[in-house]
Formats: sequence, structure tokens, C-alpha cells
Amino acid sequence: MSVYAAFHNPAIPLAEAICEGGAGWMYGKHRIEMHVGGWNALVAAIKADAKRLPPIDPDKAKRYWDYAKPSAVVLSNFYEDRFDEYHAEQLAIALAPAKERGLTIAQFGFPAFWSDTDSDDAYWKIVGPYIDIVSPGYYAVDGGPAKTWTTQDRSRVKSLQLKAERYGKRLGFTVSPHTHQGNPITAQKFQAMLNLLWADDVFVWCKQENAAKPETVAAATMAAKVEMQD
Repeated sequence: MSVYAAFHNPAIPLAEAICEGGAGWMYGKHRIEMHVGGWNALVAAIKADAKRLPPIDPDKAKRYWDYAKPSAVVLSNFYEDRFDEYHAEQLAIALAPAKERGLTIAQFGFPAFWSDTDSDDAYWKIVGPYIDIVSPGYYAVDGGPAKTWTTQDRSRVKSLQLKAERYGKRLGFTVSPHTHQGNPITAQKFQAMLNLLWADDVFVWCKQENAAKPETVAAATMAAKVEMQD
């Protein structure tokens, strides 16, 4: 199992991954914002509940990936909760230069994570050629069980596991010790998720300013040492 830290903390001996390309960040430094109109335009569109989010500028996408190290692993969350043809095509535009450079690409958002009944493969046909790792994500939520997954969690992630097998992709797992609304993930719950998935790759994601916090270090260290259990 390979373990990565998106926004790498030098104190933790994990490989580096890239995250938040749309915001223009790479290795903790601001680079180039890919969306037409930049990050502010994207945020404004999300707040306005726009049907279509700003497209990707192909030239800016290419220049962004030029900063990546040759061995980089990309953790993408572009358009993570929008799966129509337009947004799938924009995702492909964003990732095409990374693929051309031979970078390994993990995608965070997929239809099955948001819908237990998803059966539409149109999205996968567009983005599939650019994705190496199907990497469903988890955010701890206040009120959720501290040591186990909910039935809905299990259903969504197992659905993506089947998709990964069907399309011949590696299976990843993306976890954030810090959340928008919840508490830090517990060791028991982290282990339970890994036991269920038997993931090939694990990504520990956090904001740059949280990289040195105790719960971040604990989660990353736990991921690096964990052993799969029956």
C-alpha cells in the first residue's frame, strides 16, 4: 500500500501528492489557477449555484503541470460533485497535460459516491482514460459513529470499489483528519475503513496550515504504519 500526504508535511516521511490544482497550489506554493476567471470565479459560481462551473483554460492547465515533479502523484478533486458531460469534459482538459507527462492521477469525486443508485457510465467513459486511481474520500461528520462506517458510507465506497475493478483502476482512499463540520477521525474508524477497502493507495489530505497539527501527524503516521487486517 502506498501512502501519500497532499500538502506534504516534511516531519512525516510520506511521499508527496499534489492537491487543489484549481486553486493554483502545488507543493504548498501558489502556481497557476486553471479555471477561466481564476479561483474567485469558481467560488462565485458555486455560491450562485450555477448549473455550469467555469471551464478549464487548457493553456493554464499545461503550465500548471509543468511545475510537477516527474514522479508526482496527483490527487484531483476537480468538479468532485458534478458528473454531467460538460464537467466530465472539463475534468479531462484539466488532467490531460498531467497524463501526457506520465504522472499518476487519483480522482476524488465520482458519481457513485453521491448516489447509491448510480449506473450511468457516460462520465467514466470520458474521464476514465485520465484516471489511474479511483480514490473515494471521507470527512468525519459530527454525529457519525466514532469507530465504524454508516451503511450509506459502506454502500457508496463499495460501489466505487466495484467500479475500480470493472475499469481496471487502482483503488485509493482519501481521508481528511480535519473537516468542514466534524471531529478528527479516530484510529479505530480509519482502520475499519482500510479493512473494508483493502486500498492500494491512501491519501491523507489537509489544508497547508493544518499540516503540523497533532491530529494530522497522527493520521498520517497511522496510515503509514497500518497493516491490512481480515
